[in-house]
Amino acid sequence: MKNKKNLSSAFASPWAVLVFFFLILVSAYFALFSLTVFFFFLMCMAGFTAIWGRYALKKIEIEVLSADCGDYPGRKIPIRIQLKNQKLLPLVWLNVRLKEGEGCPVRSEDGFCFTFSWIFSGTTLEYPTYFETIHRGVYNLDEVFLESGDGFGLGVFEKRMPLRNPSLFHIYPELRPVKTDYFLKQIYEADAGSRGNYEDLTLLKSIRDYQTTDSFKKINWRIYARRQELRTNVYELIQPKASFFILDLASYQMIDRQALAIADAVTWQKEKLEDMLSFLGSLFVALQEEDMNCGLWLPEQKPYILDVTRFTQSQKRTARSRSIGKELLGSMILPDSLQTGVTPLLSKLAEIDYHGEYAFFNRDELLAKKSALGRIYLLASSPEKVTCKNLLPILSDRNFTLLCNEDGKESYGYPMLKISDLMIHTL
Repeated sequence: MKNKKNLSSAFASPWAVLVFFFLILVSAYFALFSLTVFFFFLMCMAGFTAIWGRYALKKIEIEVLSADCGDYPGRKIPIRIQLKNQKLLPLVWLNVRLKEGEGCPVRSEDGFCFTFSWIFSGTTLEYPTYFETIHRGVYNLDEVFLESGDGFGLGVFEKRMPLRNPSLFHIYPELRPVKTDYFLKQIYEADAGSRGNYEDLTLLKSIRDYQTTDSFKKINWRIYARRQELRTNVYELIQPKASFFILDLASYQMIDRQALAIADAVTWQKEKLEDMLSFLGSLFVALQEEDMNCGLWLPEQKPYILDVTRFTQSQKRTARSRSIGKELLGSMILPDSLQTGVTPLLSKLAEIDYHGEYAFFNRDELLAKKSALGRIYLLASSPEKVTCKNLLPILSDRNFTLLCNEDGKESYGYPMLKISDLMIHTL
């Protein structure tokens, strides 16, 4: 939308003033004085409404006062709309319309349009209201739309105004009661070391000289066989009080080759994905109460390019684009990097906007940081739909579990759990 839009009637325009002026000349020429007065009145009104409407939105300051915040669905977030008229002319009326789009995660009891009337010069008005959170998502309040004009409503202008202090609202996934016994059990059964860590025997960090206190299990027997020297293997330490979750978004992708249009061919299992995100967010909160750090890894997203050779000719003719979705960068939050609780994790879950895009993980990034991740969990729609199979060889069955929405025949030899078995079902 343009920064300023003219919604005025044709009556309140310069052309209308010229037309009335011409009619005044014609009526005066034929000595029709009453008609001349009438057209003069209309010309003055048209000029007045055109000028008033054009300058109505000048020197208007508006702020939506609300700090950046995050909350769960079903909560209320208070906001205040503050308006100030900095010009000499008063505002007879003003509509302030907030951003509202498809799938907006918040709603207002008063609607997204607020009306102010008779705002005199130098006057500051404030309107308190609140947002009610509906579902998971992000609402970025960075601009508003103003609409005003003359008192007759003939000259109306709309203007888009960016906010100096935008507000960002994160609506977290719905909280549900979850069981944490399994996750805590994995930690307590770990071979804890003196500093609360255990060694991952699959990750060799370095080799050093043998010391008398070293276990014979850690001796590098290959070096001993070659050089007759006792050397000790040093393995990477893994934090037992940490859990790291890898979310395989692409496992929720569905491709329908029978779709009537190519644009409808790529879909995603929305309900299952929301169930997984709700479970994951609830688990973050529950594990924090048990003093366990959590981490999260989200994949990079790129538009999905359809292979149109497998579609019918009618589908190809109606296709606007073979590219589905948008490009987003991935993000990894390490368990030991959280100083503010689970808020960064819940915010990342709120920001997930997946519509069937191609999603992938950087294998080297996992290799470089595996020692700091703790127990690793891969979350997917089902075992058969796991798309990040390139990560599986890196993950040890000693500290790796599959968490899925559905059971499957293939679990790749790793422990597998359904998230429904980890939820507490209430009547």
